[in-house]
Amino acid sequence: MDFSELNWLAILVSGLCYYAIGGLWYSPLLFGNAWIRLRKINQWEMTGSMAPMIGAVFVNLGSAFILALLLQATGVQGIADGLQTAILAGITISLAIGLNHLFENAKFKLFLLTIGYHLLAYVAMGIILSAWT
Repeated sequence: MDFSELNWLAILVSGLCYYAIGGLWYSPLLFGNAWIRLRKINQWEMTGSMAPMIGAVFVNLGSAFILALLLQATGVQGIADGLQTAILAGITISLAIGLNHLFENAKFKLFLLTIGYHLLAYVAMGIILSAWT
């Protein structure tokens, strides 16, 4: 793998896009209230440390970096190929999340809500990374 061939600005933008999608997805405007209800927590438990939010930025950037490497390694040419690869990566991650949900005895609706976010974010990153070559 040739790291010098990676578009670092595209990785940064796509990682921050992943983070922004999460912020919107889990806001009261979209699915935040449903997520809180399905997790059986109250909103006030969430207002403590900023560590999870900061950690999420690094995880999202790491995900963008890995997806960029995958797109490079598979020789993706164009947005359609990038989108297909990103969807497959998102499905793989969703299946892994599903395994955790099975053992945590989580509700299926929570699983769908969780993977919806990741699939949408991977689609967005795939488009950004493959278009910005």
